[in-house]
Amino acid sequence: MCNMIFEKDIFLNNYTGVVISGFGDKDIFPVLVCYKISGYIKGFLKYKIDMYEKVDLEMDQCIIPFAQVDIVNTFLRGISLDYINIIEKSFNYNILNLIDKIDENKISKTEKDELKKEMNCRFEKVIKNILEYSQQEYLVPVLRAIRYLPIEELSSMAESLVNLTSFKRQVALDEKALTVGGPVDVAVISKADGFIWIKKNNILSQNIIIIFLKIIIEK
Repeated sequence: MCNMIFEKDIFLNNYTGVVISGFGDKDIFPVLVCYKISGYIKGFLKYKIDMYEKVDLEMDQCIIPFAQVDIVNTFLRGISLDYINIIEKSFNYNILNLIDKIDENKISKTEKDELKKEMNCRFEKVIKNILEYSQQEYLVPVLRAIRYLPIEELSSMAESLVNLTSFKRQVALDEKALTVGGPVDVAVISKADGFIWIKKNNILSQNIIIIFLKIIIEK
């Protein structure tokens, strides 16, 4: 069982993530790779690629949040994705379950199944319309704007999104842990200038990045 934990694609809840972004020697556009790391034992580092994104001519911009992503996603989409889940659960409980409770003397089981199928189909169209509106009215305008923002404003935008999450965690008395906060380091990576610190508060963050990069490359 212990061997399987390290050999198989099994990642428990206590894993960490490392995000590497920038330009390779042959890259014209930036690339982002997110690694999920679950442990290190006897020279073996357990990790896998959890996300791979590459800017190209078809997708020339993107905003990708990590860790606690709910606040950033709400800002970008105008609605929390948690609301979609609540709507779906409420629909199943208040509509579909009600159909099951209809007396079979009034409607047969086959008719119930057909009615539920039709209701599900219409509900999926409703959710699709909501997500399309969210994308067109909220996400697309932001993505369209970042195409033309200078690097200094892009870095300021990234810092603001982190601070927005930090502020929400400070003032909200909810079950989510306060893991976003404190000084924010901001850096920009460009093809011409490479890695440049825009705002640097602590050398520790740079050391952590170098350590994980070294481990991943060696292993």
